[in-house]
Amino acid sequence: MRRNKGEGSGSIHWRTIIKNGRDYQQAYYHYEFWSEGDRLVKSSRYIPKRLLNHVQQMEQEKAAVKEILQLLGMMKP
Repeated sequence: MRRNKGEGSGSIHWRTIIKNGRDYQQAYYHYEFWSEGDRLVKSSRYIPKRLLNHVQQMEQEKAAVKEILQLLGMMKP
């Protein structure tokens, strides 16, 4: 299953963060928006633990990237 053209592309990536000598895994949502072969935006956003399950479900259902970013507080509805 794929997203429709123009809805952007995105995926969840895990980064290892070291704090006080301990390793922690943190989830980030990497996303891109393209228009006519040109990349307009390429960025990432931290996913809080309380929203991780919801974002994973939306990603599995291939929801539009803008909807996921709204959930993360990046874009206004």
